[in-house]
Amino acid sequence: MSQDQQPGTEQLDLFVEAPGEVAPRAPRQGPRRLRTPERQQVSWKMLSLDDLLSEDHPVRAVWAYVERLDLSGLVERIQSVEGSAGAPAADPRVLLALWLQATCRGVGNARELDRLCREHVAY
Repeated sequence: MSQDQQPGTEQLDLFVEAPGEVAPRAPRQGPRRLRTPERQQVSWKMLSLDDLLSEDHPVRAVWAYVERLDLSGLVERIQSVEGSAGAPAADPRVLLALWLQATCRGVGNARELDRLCREHVAY
């Protein structure tokens, strides 16, 4: 305690050195570990394709139109049936809706429609 301090007001030293000396660390060797962006990382999101389109998206009108059509003649010609070998056939409504949506957008090329199906949520 210094001479000008009142009794009972001693200051505590909060940063007291630990007993014994700490050995200096050796420089680290080797490649550095870094967290880098993973651009190919896959993420799972719980949502439906329907949620990705706005309520007023034009493709909804195309689908509503196709749903009202009687395509039973096309469905009856499909040879893929329950209980037999083979993969399920594509629903004719889906194929018709794809071509109608593409046509409404000025797309008449099958390769372009294929690209749109892979890259655009409306297809």
